[in-house]
Amino acid sequence: MQRNKCTGTIKAMISKKIVPILFTVLLIILYIPGVFWGLPSEIVSEKDSQIPFGPLAFVADYSNPSLANQYPDVHYILLVVIYAGVFLFHKIIGNLHTISSTWPYGFQNPAAAFSMLILVSRLVSVSMGIAIILCMKKFLAKNISKTGLYFSLTLLAVSGVFTYYSRTTTLDIPFLFWWVLSLVFLWNYIFTERKEGKYLVVSAIFSALSLGTKDQAAGLIFGSVLVLLFIGAQEQNRNQLKVRVKQTGLFVVIVLFTYLFVAVLPQPFRWIFTQKVGHDVM
Repeated sequence: MQRNKCTGTIKAMISKKIVPILFTVLLIILYIPGVFWGLPSEIVSEKDSQIPFGPLAFVADYSNPSLANQYPDVHYILLVVIYAGVFLFHKIIGNLHTISSTWPYGFQNPAAAFSMLILVSRLVSVSMGIAIILCMKKFLAKNISKTGLYFSLTLLAVSGVFTYYSRTTTLDIPFLFWWVLSLVFLWNYIFTERKEGKYLVVSAIFSALSLGTKDQAAGLIFGSVLVLLFIGAQEQNRNQLKVRVKQTGLFVVIVLFTYLFVAVLPQPFRWIFTQKVGHDVM
């Protein structure tokens, strides 16, 4: 009996600890090799990999609206923080004097600098792509077997579109990453008996980060609002329905204020210019 108990403990540990770790390692092995394509390079070799220019423009000419990107600067601000180590390294070795908004952006050896920046931005996308896949376990784990779970996640991981965009520096994976995190906390809020408000607040913050990364997230966030309202409409108790409507309103308010803080306030003039350009294009 003791032996059976020990065997059950080992199997449980393998199922809960070792298998997820091995799966994560396999995802890293799958995605990492592709991040080196086109390097070394002093320019971005594909239209889908222009992100390094955004953070440089953000730092070099803070108030110039003509340097505005097509989308808000949330992901670029995140990359500026991550790029800080690269900037410091090139400053120490004498390859960077002052960051400029024009070519070669203050670098004496732009090929070396941009190769590092491109690689860093791709690794950020890879990390976010892997995190999205792992987050999907939240929605599948209770409904299918472990074999079915990892088979489903593997299908997503090896899909051509997901594999490609996880290794480029477009905003598609970053905005989806923030929205999936938002969905995880919204899921926790909906399916916990106490309906803890902290889950709703965090979900709203992540939704705002998604919207501040790419405007198309608005459709997904609208879907989250509809989910909250729909579930609220199923409540039999009128007071409970009022509470749910109020919490839906709280969700929307937090999204708007967080978006204002992370997407508009850092560069208000460039944000306005971005909206104008987007409107003109449409």
